[in-house]
Amino acid sequence: MWIGKVLHEISPTENMEFWYFFLKILFKALSILRELDVGTRTGRFILQALLGILLPQRYKINS
Repeated sequence: MWIGKVLHEISPTENMEFWYFFLKILFKALSILRELDVGTRTGRFILQALLGILLPQRYKINS
């Protein structure tokens, strides 16, 4: 992984395992946050669609 080598050159530690582990955790956190974002957007869309069906007078869009 070339990013680990670049980070190792910028801030050298005793071994490069630290940087590989750091990047592994970083990308895993990014994936989890992206999944949470997609889940909440999907949930909000479904909720708005259901409320629009159940309460059409309340959620009417005038264009």
